[in-house]
Amino acid sequence: MSQQPRDDYDNPIPVLQLAPHSGQSISVTSTSARSTELGADTQVVTVHCTCNCFIEVGDSSVTAYTANSHYLPEFATYDISTGSRFGERTTKYLSVVRRTQDGTLFLSERI
Repeated sequence: MSQQPRDDYDNPIPVLQLAPHSGQSISVTSTSARSTELGADTQVVTVHCTCNCFIEVGDSSVTAYTANSHYLPEFATYDISTGSRFGERTTKYLSVVRRTQDGTLFLSERI
């Protein structure tokens, strides 16, 4: 039986818990910055940034670019898949670069 929360129709709501002690803050500047390695069991990351920015998820060489990375508007909060399948252990990082002004990206890992 699922231990997930349930909606009004008793259907499970898929929610991943926050990984303990895995929050990160990354300075967002004109140079691409990379997170520390995400936990091997991390399936999703929740990101929130104080400036308009571009992000990418990938291996230890991942780099975010203003020309073709994924846009994240300032003060928006998004849940992003790491691309890992459930039960698959992989090494992943998140990279971020600003659009026009510096800021901070907050990242929470979910397992």
